[in-house]
Amino acid sequence: MIISACLMLAALLDGAANLPDDNLPLDLPESFSGQIVIGHRDGILVQASRGLADRAGQVPVTPETLFDMGSLTKQITAAGVVLLAGEGRLSLQEPLSAFFETLPRDIAGRTVHDLLVHTAGLPQYSGGDYDPVDRSAFSAWLATADTSEVAPGTFHYSNPGYSMAARIIEMRSGEDFESFVQTRLLAPAGIGDIGYRNLPDDRVEAIGYRGGEAQGRPSEQPWLEDGPSWNLRGNGGLLTTADALYRWTLALTGGGVLDEAHRPCCSRRIRSGTPSGAYHTAMAGMCSGRARHAVSIIPGAIWFSSPMSSGSRSLIASSLSPAMPSTNRTSARSSARPVPRYCAPRPVAPPASSSAR
Repeated sequence: MIISACLMLAALLDGAANLPDDNLPLDLPESFSGQIVIGHRDGILVQASRGLADRAGQVPVTPETLFDMGSLTKQITAAGVVLLAGEGRLSLQEPLSAFFETLPRDIAGRTVHDLLVHTAGLPQYSGGDYDPVDRSAFSAWLATADTSEVAPGTFHYSNPGYSMAARIIEMRSGEDFESFVQTRLLAPAGIGDIGYRNLPDDRVEAIGYRGGEAQGRPSEQPWLEDGPSWNLRGNGGLLTTADALYRWTLALTGGGVLDEAHRPCCSRRIRSGTPSGAYHTAMAGMCSGRARHAVSIIPGAIWFSSPMSSGSRSLIASSLSPAMPSTNRTSARSSARPVPRYCAPRPVAPPASSSAR
């Protein structure tokens, strides 16, 4: 189903590129359940909701149904870090030891930039997504983290690296991660339906399924009082809609979130099979109808939100499906190739009034 859905999206994008706006193809397979939005800067070309958000209760998917956006959360976390860097509240070249008192020696000197491009030498996981790990417990894990999986400086996909980035946002902004994301990144762009806890009460969450078995709604998982475990926070688990992802992509690439100098850090494309250096979730797999179209595949689900060149205009597509794994696990491969540092500015000393910890 994953490959067929991937090819279906690629075909839709090819059709959207070559047909008038009022004659777009939307031949969805019977098995598709989820949301699709395809558009460009002038508006939405295709928007569809199909299937069931709750199979047992026969609750249909609507444009307002909330889905777990998985590792696309990382793009939002990265944008928050880059925003603070643009304000001079942190430097992308600051060592991790400026934020965390106790770290393994081989990663203490790695930088914020390394976290965002997965080259800090951190393991892929810090534990189960729903283990009750609060800030203190996460810091305790960091102090003794096993860093033997990969040498620092080489690409190795790391979920805890983005949880560290979320903690850095909290340290330098003085706000909790979700509040910062919603007030500093989303609200200025007019987006109100991306979050963990702070979401409209009347929104329906899609139930996740693995192998046809219901895994429950995200909010029904064992979260902490203020949100998910720090094994998940900042690296996955934000809830959203395909329409919100479309609007987020418009804002991120069009100046509604970051200034012109920092925008390329979060919007350059990721090339299949190689790390590109963009501050974006690493894609677990790629397929395409044509080279200009890319769809991200993560086992058990499809998450996609990216601008794509299509002749004389850019298309933006997002898709969310409830056929999700119960944990935030990806199959991204490590690479020994060094990641370009084109997004790392010259070091800037943090303001004297900022608290490092």
